[in-house]
Amino acid sequence: EEKLSGIVKVSFGSLKPVIMVSPNPVEGNRIGLQLTNQVKGEYNIQLLSMDGRLIMTKKINHIGGNANIMLTLENVLSAGNYQLQVLDPEKLKTVLKVLIVSH
Repeated sequence: EEKLSGIVKVSFGSLKPVIMVSPNPVEGNRIGLQLTNQVKGEYNIQLLSMDGRLIMTKKINHIGGNANIMLTLENVLSAGNYQLQVLDPEKLKTVLKVLIVSH
């Protein structure tokens, strides 16, 4: 005998805006950045060492919504913790910890 479960409402398109590094930890010189439900416009990205030294800066024009962006570093970095700062078009800053492991 089959039993049906109750009705559940599922909402699509109401995802919370999220910016994340994936995968994290990072191997090599490529950092994957995932933008989820983000506004359209220019994003300023900075990678910093934990002592505040600027390693990389990049500007990205995002069409809005979701995107996977691959950031390629000029050099392979030493293993350790780094900080990725993302400033969105509305001047909101997201700070992400990035762990780089030797490969």
